[in-house]
Amino acid sequence: MLWEKRISGRTRASILGCMPRRKDRTRFLKGPYEPPAVRIGQRVWCALRKDKVRVCNWNDGRIPWPRGRVGWGGKGAYIVTPTLVRAIRTESESALLYWFGFSRTTIGHWRRALGVPSFNEGTRQLYSLWKPVKLPDHTVCFSPAALRRMRLRGGWTMRQVAEKMGWTSVNSYGQMESGRRVRSTRPTLGRLAKVLNCSVSELLER
Repeated sequence: MLWEKRISGRTRASILGCMPRRKDRTRFLKGPYEPPAVRIGQRVWCALRKDKVRVCNWNDGRIPWPRGRVGWGGKGAYIVTPTLVRAIRTESESALLYWFGFSRTTIGHWRRALGVPSFNEGTRQLYSLWKPVKLPDHTVCFSPAALRRMRLRGGWTMRQVAEKMGWTSVNSYGQMESGRRVRSTRPTLGRLAKVLNCSVSELLER
């Protein structure tokens, strides 16, 4: 069965056994976060809209959160208070989904509006729990600065490098050059060195 198909020498079941448990995936890094003490009809400051919004209802998340009437119809839009801004800047998407009941689309919109990177503090903490699975022992550290230096020396864009690597998206290379991913396998670094016309040792320089 597909479930028992071996992946990199291990069964999928053994890999899932290394996955963080739900309480670890949804744990707040810098909580708790208390909902604002407001009533329906009361006007509350929204950090995204830079204005006060009238509370029209609450969602049914584990931490209930007020929604305000914006425009006409619908259930209303979430009111982004300073407390919620702190959670968006700090916590992982998994924690926000679990405790507040927000959608991934909403969280992504807020992060972009507030200039919060995808790998914020909470997401990095969650990612570290996956490292034994995602980053096997034979990976090595490389220098994001060296990657950027070699790419600019060749006059290439990040997309051009990704295409030369045969990657369908620039996202993987972008994470490497930005420092969100700082380990890779030697074969991958060897291919990158060939694309960037340098040696692997130059990519390892700090």
